[in-house]
Amino acid sequence: MDEIHLFQLMRLTSRNVTHFSFHSLVDLADIFRILESCPQLVHAMFSIITISDYNTVSQRIIQLPFLESLWIVDNSLDTLVSDALYKHIAAPALRWIQHKGPTDIEFLFSNNRFSRQNRPHSISSLVETSLGIRVLELDRFVMAPDTLRTLLEVPSTTFFLNTLCLISPNPTEIKVSALGEIIDPFDLNDLIVQEASDGRGKYVLLPRLEIFELNATLASDDTVFKFVSGRMDVRSPIYTLKKVVILFNRRMPKDGRDIRQEILDRANAAGIQLDLTIQYLDSDKSSSNLVDPLSPSLIRTDSSGEDVYSDGVSWPFDERGQEDYLSDDDG
Repeated sequence: MDEIHLFQLMRLTSRNVTHFSFHSLVDLADIFRILESCPQLVHAMFSIITISDYNTVSQRIIQLPFLESLWIVDNSLDTLVSDALYKHIAAPALRWIQHKGPTDIEFLFSNNRFSRQNRPHSISSLVETSLGIRVLELDRFVMAPDTLRTLLEVPSTTFFLNTLCLISPNPTEIKVSALGEIIDPFDLNDLIVQEASDGRGKYVLLPRLEIFELNATLASDDTVFKFVSGRMDVRSPIYTLKKVVILFNRRMPKDGRDIRQEILDRANAAGIQLDLTIQYLDSDKSSSNLVDPLSPSLIRTDSSGEDVYSDGVSWPFDERGQEDYLSDDDG
């Protein structure tokens, strides 16, 4: 961002601004200046490029007591960028974090420009200190496996997450061969209900999970079945799933098994209403079931597939109905 543009932008900001959405690439130092000048923010969305000068970045903790949703697109290749952002934000009211990485991750990996160490870690500390978080939307391919595991292992006594979307850039366009060369940092087996080690009851990570989306996965049909069906005991303190979206980055097995119908039959038998979408690479990509207002990959389109900005509306943040998944009701 050039200095003239930034100067004009800063003149428009004030201490009373509550919603800020900026789609152009922004230097992290500029983002810090904006955040510091807008302490009343409720929603913030930025696309980060880099840090032009680390000496210009504030080392103070930025207090954002009213911030409920933070959406970040990290287009930098420097782990210090996103780490610096999350490390210097205090947002006790935060309910919704969205972190998306570069759009062309296949190019990044194929050109050895994106190492496993070059990924944000401090997002886990932000999650741990913002105990009210209900929604996490993460591009998992820009997360280190230990970072994802740390997020999943936040104690359930203080972590009431009910929506987890593990997305990928352009989920229906990543080539099978390319993804096969990229190690998926997430293992769906981690969210399957297990017998407790002492033999008393069940144990599971994210026991309050109700909405789950996983894009571009190579997980097996059996793993998906165990994950969903294992959370169907209405007598258990483990919440039942209400909505599940699984977008495979592989074709349907030739064994003829229909896990979607198997899962729905199990849900019906348990008296559970489940909104379930399972799509393979050879599935119909025009299915209206895939239009999900929680999905970052589809946030720009309506049910007809038209760009929601075509009518001149430029504000992407829909606050209608948030009470359903940002509620303080813990069950």
